Amino acid sequence: NEYDYIDGEALSKLSLKIKNSDSGSNVSVTLSSNMEGMSINLFKPFEKNANEKKYLLIKYNLTNNPKKYIDVSYQDYEMRIYNEINTTYMNISSPSLQGSLVIPGQLSKENPLIAKLQYFDLSDFQGSSDPKIYPDMNISINRARIGDYIFNNMRLSSSKSRDGMTLDHLSFQNQDLSMNASGKWVNISGKQVTFFEGNFSSSNFGKSLKQLGYGDIIKRGKLN
Repeated sequence: NEYDYIDGEALSKLSLKIKNSDSGSNVSVTLSSNMEGMSINLFKPFEKNANEKKYLLIKYNLTNNPKKYIDVSYQDYEMRIYNEINTTYMNISSPSLQGSLVIPGQLSKENPLIAKLQYFDLSDFQGSSDPKIYPDMNISINRARIGDYIFNNMRLSSSKSRDGMTLDHLSFQNQDLSMNASGKWVNISGKQVTFFEGNFSSSNFGKSLKQLGYGDIIKRGKLN
């Protein structure tokens, strides 16, 4: 199945820890694995070949844990996950991604994945993933990095389509440059194609181009 993202098996270690104190007992469970033997069919940095070692650590406290938090460490990613009323909540902290996710039990255009991120380095999330694997999403990013360039107040709304993903809305707003756009990311006969249409507005287009690495094209000027 092309949407089976995890395949294979790996050795793991399961530990049970009981700590007694005057206030009672605290019981926790820990599972750890280097995941050798398992493959993950996702975009970078989560993709993994079966012969690679990538370390996974899962902790769950059986007592003093009313929300039933699960703490997950995967490589540089620290995640806290819990479920509530058919919805999964996730907080993520890593060098390239910081923020929170809300994932409904039944994803749809009316109930999309919602991501509120303080920082997102998109340069670390690359690869040739099929656009059809992505759910309906509403994403807001305070500070996004693509290569050497920073984009502030980025917003993305997307929905699934028959052949890939519809970019219903994509925007950012830097000090001197803002953009509003829409488009599609599709997979046609095994080839990925992106259609994109946008409007730019700038109070100093020359400065904006310089910030994006095209400083020699225009020195000054306004753009609407």
